This record gives sequence, C-alpha cells and structure tokens, in this order.
Amino acid sequence: MSLSSMSVRSCARTAIAGLSLLLVSSAVAFANGPEVGYDAGSVVPIHSRNIQLVSEDVTITIGGDVPARAVCQYMLKNLTPQPQTIQMGFLLGTQFSYDAQGYANHYRAAGVRVERRGDTLTAGDIPVRMEEIDSIRWKDLVPSPSDSLPVWEVKFGPSEVVNLTISYATSWSGWCNEERHCRFGITYYARPASLWAGSVENARITFRFDRFVTMLMACNPDPASCFQVSAAPVGFTRFPGGFVWEMRDWEPAEDFNVSAEWTEPK
Repeated sequence: MSLSSMSVRSCARTAIAGLSLLLVSSAVAFANGPEVGYDAGSVVPIHSRNIQLVSEDVTITIGGDVPARAVCQYMLKNLTPQPQTIQMGFLLGTQFSYDAQGYANHYRAAGVRVERRGDTLTAGDIPVRMEEIDSIRWKDLVPSPSDSLPVWEVKFGPSEVVNLTISYATSWSGWCNEERHCRFGITYYARPASLWAGSVENARITFRFDRFVTMLMACNPDPASCFQVSAAPVGFTRFPGGFVWEMRDWEPAEDFNVSAEWTEPK
C-alpha cells in the first residue's frame, strides 16, 4: 500500500470517528412554519386564507465539529387590501430536554432569531415566545412534534409584502448499532408551508457542508468509499459542497433529508 493511500484512509477514518461523536439520540430538526391559531390554550396549525408564502430560500449549513444551522428567507404577502396581523409558528421537530428554567432557556439554546427586513420603520428583530402545542394536531406535518414551538406576530399593511429571516441551530440525529454500523442525517420539514394561501412561487432548499464534511463526501462516488450519502426527494442537484433543490409554483408535499451511512473501521 502506498504512503499516499495510507494517509487518505487514515484521514477518512479520523474524520468519521470525529463525526460519530456528534451523534445524538434526540435532536432538534429543521422545519418551516405556518400561520397558527389557538384551541383550548394550545397552538394549532391553520390554513391561511389571506397570507401567501411567495418565496422560501433555505440554507442549512452542516459542519463536522459545530452545530448545524439553518437560515430561512421568507417572503410573505398580504393578499387583501386590509391590514392583517397573524401569529406564525416554527416547528422544531423532536422535543427539547427541559430543566428548571423552562421553555425559554431552550429556545435561546436553539438560537432561534426572527428578523424583519426592508422598510427601516419596521425592520428589526421580532420578539419570539415559546408556546405549548396540541401535538396531535401537528402530527400530519411533522413525525415527532415537540411540546412547544417558537411563535411570533407579523403585521401587514394593505397588500404588503413582508420579508423575514428565521435562523436557528440544531444537532445531528443518528445512531450506531452493535455492529458499528452508523447512520446520521438532518431533515427539513417542508410540509407546513402547504398551509399558506396559494402555491409557493419560488423555493430553494440547500444543504451545504463545510470543508470537513465536503472532504468526506468526496470519497462517496468511489465504489470502495468510506460511506454512502443519500438525499431525498429526487430532483436535487449535487454540487461539491452539498445538495440543492429548486422549485416553481410549489405545493410542499415532501420533506427534505440528507443522510449518510457507514460502518466504523475496526
């Protein structure tokens, strides 16, 4: 075996071992958000009649040694000639672990931030609060809804377009079995966007990897590669640093996932 091939294999093994340390049994998943209402004091998803999600541009950056992070650019439009005020929620997948400081502590830990862009009179951070949800009413949109989710208020002038940036951090989710076969992945739950009025005119979902993970992915096309990477749904474009989906007149019916599987070297 050549010195160069030994070095490549050693590097890959070291990187995989480091990645396996990042796996957790319960993590916060990425998701988008619909308009929400209240039933018996709990937050429930509602079909929006007046507000359209015109465009959605999501970039999920996945690092090998830092938490993953999503930045979601939303363009929302008031379809009516009257002012509108709505409550918007954002799904965060499986539930947090709670401590004595309550929900707010874990909201801050997730790094959720909502910023309104555009007119300087209305631009700036929007206050976010955690609200308990009726988990049964959310199960059609996300497999394992948490006990609570971030909620904020959005005000619209007549026929106004509002641009929001929603960002937050999360962790990998995955497992390794007794045979040292491992699987990890990150999912972006897109189906909640189907509740906005009309279709999404333009959408782009990007999973982008940092240099550490890109190095690992580079060996995947080789039949003797160290691990297998997959992405869903079909229709993505793979580039050296990740995957991207682009849609027009989109009715969100599927979620987006990137995952990898490998067997740890002995």
